[in-house]
Amino acid sequence: MQHSLLPLLLLAACQLEDVYVYADGGGFSEQQPPQTRVDSGVAPGVRLASGSDITGFLDGKTLLMDSTHVPSHPNGYDENLNFGSATQCIHTVQMDVSGGAITVKTELAQLAGAPGAGDRGTCNRGTPSGDDVAFSTTAVLIENVQADARCFDITLTYAGFGQEGRGSISADQRTINLELFFRDQAVGHRCGDGAVGAPSVQLNQEPFTGNAVQIYSIARSES
Repeated sequence: MQHSLLPLLLLAACQLEDVYVYADGGGFSEQQPPQTRVDSGVAPGVRLASGSDITGFLDGKTLLMDSTHVPSHPNGYDENLNFGSATQCIHTVQMDVSGGAITVKTELAQLAGAPGAGDRGTCNRGTPSGDDVAFSTTAVLIENVQADARCFDITLTYAGFGQEGRGSISADQRTINLELFFRDQAVGHRCGDGAVGAPSVQLNQEPFTGNAVQIYSIARSES
């Protein structure tokens, strides 16, 4: 079972109007990211009632998840397990949003005490391992937007794999929470099943009891 997950894990590092954009060429905690890192570039109160509202709001921005906001189970998988080069022990993730596409850059963290594949150790999120991975979406779908982005369904498609789940944007529009799982592996992970972080998910036909909610600050892109 573990060996069959390695290729998917390696690739890893939410209705008023639906939008489908193709690119050119432990439990959930309401913890907030450090405010000194946040500059949304847009005054709170921007209308976020549809998929196109959300993609327009995020366009030209950078989403940053630092080591203190990485969940225990990114994409649904335990950060403390050794999956070889596909280990889900993460230091930071940066998402750059431009023209409807998202470039995801993941900096992996150091996994201690788990020398072999399948071993359990301790993910030291604060210590980068020096290994980075990056992917760009080929399509982004945001739909079923509820209560000014209090919950929305999101599907990210990449070359050869995808992520899907639900998200939310904070009332001050400075934080975005994404609860993501690999495509076709989870059920009960959409807004119709509950809010972001609700205990409604089954992963690979088993109840999911971990935390997969990734917490990102929203900032202007520097480029």
